[in-house]
Amino acid sequence: MSEINIEEYIYPKDFECKVCLNKFKSNFIKDRKVRLEGLDYDLFPNYLPVNPIFYEIVVCPICGYAALKNYFDKITKKEIDNYLKNITPSFKNHNYPMEIDVNIATEQYISAYNAVCAKYGKNSEKGYLALRISWLFKVMKNLELQKEYAKIALENFEVAILKEDTPMMGIEFDTVNYIIAAMNTVISDKSKAKKYLSDVIVSPTASKRLKDMARDLKEDLGR
Repeated sequence: MSEINIEEYIYPKDFECKVCLNKFKSNFIKDRKVRLEGLDYDLFPNYLPVNPIFYEIVVCPICGYAALKNYFDKITKKEIDNYLKNITPSFKNHNYPMEIDVNIATEQYISAYNAVCAKYGKNSEKGYLALRISWLFKVMKNLELQKEYAKIALENFEVAILKEDTPMMGIEFDTVNYIIAAMNTVISDKSKAKKYLSDVIVSPTASKRLKDMARDLKEDLGR
């Protein structure tokens, strides 16, 4: 673990699991205590002194249901039934420590991804979680699993952009296209990445910042 006093950076929030009705607390990072240093080409945000990305999954310690903090309560009765059938029988009660490192964060994100699959959730949610898991494996320098989850993210976003309305998971259409390009870059499909980057660059709705990122990445791919 790090040398910082994590208690200075976190705050607890109360949750009630809609799957098993268990009440518990989950810790999150105080926004005012961290600063964004920049974005990688795959949109991974670099924060100091601690990355809030590590703290954004809520996991029920009783039934194991896991989701991003803003989506934990957004589960239907049908999804609960699917989850109970597919996940809970194999789950063992588990409590996480106050300080979450990249290994624990990865475990939690994979639990959330598996929960979305078990409840037959949207492709956009599966893609978004897989994107973040790819980020975490990049942090751990595990290129094989980074690519594996980048491919999963890519496949789900490609389906979602055809089936779902934008914004999806809070992400606008042009940013989804950029993510698809970035994931193609991770798995070394340069031609497909360039195609999506070109779409972003000429889009009338894309922000200047996103267009600049697309131009920079396309230039890097051309080398």
